[in-house]
Amino acid sequence: MILSLLGEIVDSIWRFLPEYFLNVSLDWMQIMPNNVHAIIVIEDDEHAAGKDPKPFSGNPTLGQIVGYWKYQTSKAINHDRLPGDLIEVWQPDMFEHIIRNERELQAFRIYIQNNPGSWFDDIENPVNLAKLKEAEAKRNNAVFFPMGIDISGSGRGTRPLQSTD
Repeated sequence: MILSLLGEIVDSIWRFLPEYFLNVSLDWMQIMPNNVHAIIVIEDDEHAAGKDPKPFSGNPTLGQIVGYWKYQTSKAINHDRLPGDLIEVWQPDMFEHIIRNERELQAFRIYIQNNPGSWFDDIENPVNLAKLKEAEAKRNNAVFFPMGIDISGSGRGTRPLQSTD
């Protein structure tokens, strides 16, 4: 995917995470128009101090790492905006999964790598959203007959089939 300016901000702060969290390394990440998929590795040992003059001390939880990423991204994106023009960048929750072995890691990497291909069919893709609204409008304009009315027939302009009893 080609990143927008906002996507580039999300990406740059993603790349900065190991500078702030010294026991974090980054694996695969994919920014989509409506979500982000990422693999964050929390190591037992810290790596050499990064560029951040005040790195996080201690062992961060995944929630702290993602929370920091969301906060710094939102702050950067909304930096020059007036209070009434702030953009809500992130959904309030996240889905997480602990990757326990190499097979799972490879499966998640493949899923993340292939995820942009699913955007074409995603219901939140504006193209598909327009199609969905059009289908709903057609359905809302359809004629529904109340229960008990016999609308069966043998063709256009014919009476309902009669029983031969």
